Amino acid sequence: MALWLALIAPVVGRPWWYVLNLLASYTYDIRAVRGGAGMATLTGIAIQVLAGGILGILMGVLGSANRVAGLAIAMTAYMVCYVYVWKRYTPFLLYSVPQPLFVAGFFLYGSVLSFSSRIAGRLRESRPKDSLVAEDMAGDR
Repeated sequence: MALWLALIAPVVGRPWWYVLNLLASYTYDIRAVRGGAGMATLTGIAIQVLAGGILGILMGVLGSANRVAGLAIAMTAYMVCYVYVWKRYTPFLLYSVPQPLFVAGFFLYGSVLSFSSRIAGRLRESRPKDSLVAEDMAGDR
């Protein structure tokens, strides 16, 4: 998602780091947001990694391997961000970036979530039987 935000910034006429800096605008003042790539950019990337990890954990807990679940989780996350998080913590983000670009980013992220859960399911199914026997024997002790 951080890569998507860096890619869409030039579309709206801003430098690649601008949207990532806006994510960190709650903890940094406007000079740091407009000052270029730096600690505010790293903070914005960290916020994206944290949010992506939380959504990935949610997808893993639900354990669904269909595409609709990943998209539903991502679109629900977008609505929570739009209604609560961005309005409360980063209001400039709502006005600086067209929301259809964010929707497209969350849609892509949801697609990746659903695709990665299918790969994980295939990996679980393709484990060698010897490792399953060894795990069962270890569990009997």
